[in-house]
Amino acid sequence: MEKFLDNEYRKLIWDKSKDLINKISTVIDIDKVVVLGSFTTKKERPADVDFIVMVKTKDTGEDWSTDIQFVPYTKFGEETIVDAKKWMEEKYGKDNYQMFEFDVSDLK
Repeated sequence: MEKFLDNEYRKLIWDKSKDLINKISTVIDIDKVVVLGSFTTKKERPADVDFIVMVKTKDTGEDWSTDIQFVPYTKFGEETIVDAKKWMEEKYGKDNYQMFEFDVSDLK
């Protein structure tokens, strides 16, 4: 692990990401966490830390996954949303996708 923490930026994104995983583990039973992506390369400034978080569940035969990107509620976070919209347009076409927001309280 230490070889991936060779500059202050990498240490920062690792610490913030690790803190999130720790907080999530207090409400979700996690079996295993795998780190992958550009963070695990020699890239000096990876964009983020990618995780596969394997949650403890009963094997019901259903295969599913969810991608979640955690960003701070700052200018950087808003820019991340703008970049995601551009990526979606390039990948799927302007009229072939829709991004939406929802209030977490609506999920209950």
